[in-house]
Amino acid sequence: MNAHSIKPILPFNLKPGMILAKDLYINNLKLLSKDTVLNEKNIDRIRAIFPTTPIHIYTHEENYDLEVTRSKISGEYKEVESKFSKFSDNAEIIFSQVMSNSKVDIKNIRGLSEDIHTQMKDYGIIIKNIIDDRNSNSYLFHHSVNVAILNAMLGKWLNLSSRDIMLLTYTGILHDIGKSKIPASIIDKPHNLTKKEFELVKTHSIKSYDIVKTIPYIDPAVEMGVLMHHERMDGSGYPLGLKGDTIHLYGKITAITDMFDAITSNRPHKKKQCPLHALEILKADSFGKLDPKCATTFVENMVTYYEGEFAKLNTGEIAKILKINKNYISKPSIFLHNELIDLTQDKNLFIVDIL
Repeated sequence: MNAHSIKPILPFNLKPGMILAKDLYINNLKLLSKDTVLNEKNIDRIRAIFPTTPIHIYTHEENYDLEVTRSKISGEYKEVESKFSKFSDNAEIIFSQVMSNSKVDIKNIRGLSEDIHTQMKDYGIIIKNIIDDRNSNSYLFHHSVNVAILNAMLGKWLNLSSRDIMLLTYTGILHDIGKSKIPASIIDKPHNLTKKEFELVKTHSIKSYDIVKTIPYIDPAVEMGVLMHHERMDGSGYPLGLKGDTIHLYGKITAITDMFDAITSNRPHKKKQCPLHALEILKADSFGKLDPKCATTFVENMVTYYEGEFAKLNTGEIAKILKINKNYISKPSIFLHNELIDLTQDKNLFIVDIL
């Protein structure tokens, strides 16, 4: 716990959400550990056992902004940030080659995928970096890397083989490669697309497939994942309008990771949204549009990484996320100014971003 001061408080003044700053013992047995978030049950125990003994709690948690800054300049975060930048540069080279001669060197795809697997180990820092603010001008390259990494993570969470996980990484890198054949004036348009422009953008799945199938020795499963990443379980997707299990597993997985990264990224025509809101959308879409097993696995695993993280509120204040209710993902319990606040019960506060 990175606190800025500790204050003794008499038990009758304790409130749910306060955090113990010291271990609490009774007859040499530990009753509660330091950093425990107090609730009504353990407050009642404290009042019964120590009715007049001051209890030490953390205060001034509103200085969370300092902790956020420290985390972003840590060596671990900067190292991952540097690797992301390198991966994005490599993705840009791959896209540039396609723009110039419509060819993809499998060695470049394999090399980038292997680097991702060997160098990306700390999921917590990776997830922070994926949702960090980035320049929308390089969105396509960052997006391809992010989807590749998220594909690999979801593959592991689904207990897929190491071969599947590597091929899913290929799929993530290549899923939008067809956008290199669509005019940049449309891909990078800062305003909403016209219906005609949107129909042209929707052809990128087939364009991607046409490019990928020419890569020597590429696995057919990667081709299917690239082609089908915009298909939906209810048949509402494109380009083929496939339903259910006629959609390849790689397409089902990439549909989820592509959606999550798109929603949480700054794009030329749309600002990023809060990751918790994105997970709420994915959960809702698991009932019809997305594969329920894949989507549920992704949402439930991602949620665990956001508990304990810092969040920016609509008031501009920074709070700490304590517990995420899986039925109301975007409205977790937070800790703000030494108080536990359930956002499902507070209609005036909401989270705008994860920091």
